[in-house]
Amino acid sequence: MKDLKNKVVVVTGAGSGIGRALAQALAVRGCRLAISDVKTYKLDVGDRDAVFPQEFI
Repeated sequence: MKDLKNKVVVVTGAGSGIGRALAQALAVRGCRLAISDVKTYKLDVGDRDAVFPQEFI
């Protein structure tokens, strides 16, 4: 896969399913993520810190 380190990526639907899996995969590859979901409670701070290891912008 192309080097994505420090690229900024917007992922919608990151609270569950494909959006969450995509966000996790991008975070592992060093992307800076802007994540959103209609169900904002799925993006609470504790969960984000555990699931997405990279910096949030």
